[in-house]
Amino acid sequence: VRLVRWLSRPSPASAAFADLASSYFKELAFVDWARESICRGEDVADLSKAYQRLDEVVFQRRSEFNQAFAKALADWTSVGSKFVGVCGVEDVLEQIIAKAAGANNRVLLIVLDGMSWAVCHELLDDIRREHWFEATLNESSLSPLPVIATVPSVTNFSRASLLSGKLTNGDQGVERRNFEDHPALKAVCDRRNPPVVFHKKEATEGMRGVVGDDLSEAILSEKKRIVSVVINAIDDFLSKGEQMPMTWSISRISPLGSLLKLARDSGRVVILASDHGHVWHRQDARKFSSETGSRWR
Repeated sequence: VRLVRWLSRPSPASAAFADLASSYFKELAFVDWARESICRGEDVADLSKAYQRLDEVVFQRRSEFNQAFAKALADWTSVGSKFVGVCGVEDVLEQIIAKAAGANNRVLLIVLDGMSWAVCHELLDDIRREHWFEATLNESSLSPLPVIATVPSVTNFSRASLLSGKLTNGDQGVERRNFEDHPALKAVCDRRNPPVVFHKKEATEGMRGVVGDDLSEAILSEKKRIVSVVINAIDDFLSKGEQMPMTWSISRISPLGSLLKLARDSGRVVILASDHGHVWHRQDARKFSSETGSRWR
């Protein structure tokens, strides 16, 4: 019903990149979430056919938006536009994390690798049921700015830039060094307790997905102002190319539930972030060899 209502509304009139980015995360991301629901079909054949027809029409309109967004992105980057109305992924540490910590908060930054806004909306819906609420950086109650990933929007560029606070390319070692040495983060932390980041193998113990002792101790510490952890569950699922339906929830993403509990017990502000999103899966999506850049085409 909501998709039909959306089809009756006019498309975004502005061709400005920042406006299109805002339109995506405020509205079209919910459209993509809804598309995920109808593409699964129903046991009733006639209803499944109706869903299929609706999906075709929605897909056409989404494709038109994609074309407009891509053109605006190309124009925006070619002229070196300043970040007005959007935030570059490389500016998140200074513009968001450091400011939150500087407001006398202890912060837990959870980077969900590959989380799109559609997945984020679904996940937030579940998190709210656990009595968490969303906060803003100031009293304006404005929504957060859309964050723009690097091009190409893959982990070694975009996550490295997110955790480094600058445009770069690198692995976990680069991310760790740059995160812990970031000037804005260090400025709001005690010198003896600098910002720290935990990656996949450091965050959990073995294959059980249980939060490791070092990470638990860091989150519960009164002295550690900024702690970050990278969770690969979404990106790992996408990289396998599986077409099975997935409902994203706290229980689906290990060890998110345990991290949220530790944050609540220690009174930390939790900031959910993503290094990049992903192309919404289609059943007829072509697969290319890894040499052709299939994951960021």
